[in-house]
Amino acid sequence: MTSTENSAPVTLFAVTWDTVIGSREVGYDDETGPQHEGIRLGDMVVDALVDRLARDIKRDGDGLYGAVTKAREAATAASREEAAVLVREALVGEIRPTNHYGEPKGEPTTLRDLIRADIQAYLGEPERRSSYDERKGGFRALVREEVNTALTNELRDVMRDARAQAAAVVKERASGLIASVLEAEAKR
Repeated sequence: MTSTENSAPVTLFAVTWDTVIGSREVGYDDETGPQHEGIRLGDMVVDALVDRLARDIKRDGDGLYGAVTKAREAATAASREEAAVLVREALVGEIRPTNHYGEPKGEPTTLRDLIRADIQAYLGEPERRSSYDERKGGFRALVREEVNTALTNELRDVMRDARAQAAAVVKERASGLIASVLEAEAKR
């Protein structure tokens, strides 16, 4: 700005964050040639600050990474300790079972006793009789299903090996037969 003795200041030009101070090529069009985009002052300042921050982080990177890693490990350890305390309290602390409306039912008990009762009920539950049966099937059904899956997988591997061996024997015998037929034909 300039001013004269008897007049108000005069603005020669105004610069804002959106003032275009240059351009850069962003592409090329066969018909119109190079495509350009204006570079604004604000973009240049932000780019310079990002570059400076990136250099600072790179220079102090090991220290920063190490500090972040230590902080993360400390937070994880503290969370595990707190969770362990909460789980212990939940297992031994008294709770009162409720129905699906939230009304108390039965005597106060511990979560450990409720888990034990659920496991015992599951182990003693009879197997499902049909797909319409809403029972979960119990422990016996679970064991039967796992044994069947394991046997199926093992038998599949055994059958694959047996097929490969049979195919090798058949190929060997077939090549022997073909060779003997060709020899017989050659002697004629």
